[in-house]
Amino acid sequence: MADGGSGNDGDHPSRMPKDMKGLLKFCAENTKAEDAPGTSNFSEMSPERKEWLSKALDEMSVSPAERMQTCIKTVKEFVDSAEPEPSKEALDGAVNSLQELQEWCEQIDFAVDFHKMGGFPILPKVFAHSDSDIRWRGLELVAVLVQNNPYCQERILEAQLLPELLRILDTDSLVRDSEKAQEEFVKHDGFSVLMRAMQSDVAKLKIKASFLLRSMCADNSRHKDTLCQMGMVEQLLGDLVQEHKQEHEHVMAALLCLARNHPPTLSECCRPELNLHTILKQRIKDVAGKEEHQEEREYAEELLKLISEEKEDDAQR
Repeated sequence: MADGGSGNDGDHPSRMPKDMKGLLKFCAENTKAEDAPGTSNFSEMSPERKEWLSKALDEMSVSPAERMQTCIKTVKEFVDSAEPEPSKEALDGAVNSLQELQEWCEQIDFAVDFHKMGGFPILPKVFAHSDSDIRWRGLELVAVLVQNNPYCQERILEAQLLPELLRILDTDSLVRDSEKAQEEFVKHDGFSVLMRAMQSDVAKLKIKASFLLRSMCADNSRHKDTLCQMGMVEQLLGDLVQEHKQEHEHVMAALLCLARNHPPTLSECCRPELNLHTILKQRIKDVAGKEEHQEEREYAEELLKLISEEKEDDAQR
């Protein structure tokens, strides 16, 4: 569970499983190196493995509510602390607690419980904290809370947290103008936060995320590589095939920005199963003659031209 250690995922041991399915997976992953193909000999379990298995079984009996309350308390004490320079131990404890809360809240019922047990009041202080690890863990937690969860979406709006989320996307990611800030953004897995923001039902958040994505990728093929590999093309396209909405202009612009001068993205766009060529032609037809959608039509036409040229080049190779 949440123990001391670095806030980075790769620097502390894997968390113990929370159910039988998790235990079986954990056992398989942690013992596969010892498997010997073609043998069926049994040997007595070593003391170390006995201790490990005992600990795993003990951890399975953990109370989600108790763990979540403990994590909330740890984070609250950290963000309420008046210490100008918190200790590494305190920082790591808060970061790991936010990570554990995120893991629990991936289940909708636990996300609802997080609100009902008083977890939301820590969020504004988390967003305002001076440490970037704390802020980004907080953003990731909110992304998990609202994903496919109407109850938490409503509570986020009621708590008036949306303006703060938008502020963070605007300012914490000074990324549009600072190479150093871009490095920090990538280091803290900011693109995953953007991906989740694109999955949100909140139009303003999706627009801000699209704009930030465009700004970062305008002249940086390295960022485009990352976004293409993590499935951003499918994410953006999945949004565009929905009923036409205000934010689609910005989503279309983001997809076009990714595709410009980036062969891997263009190859993704040309995948037959995505049917992007047909989707773009239909969108151009739907918004034709509508002045308020002129920019979206222009984005769609340019993207259609790019993928048509890519297909022609592929046919000639």
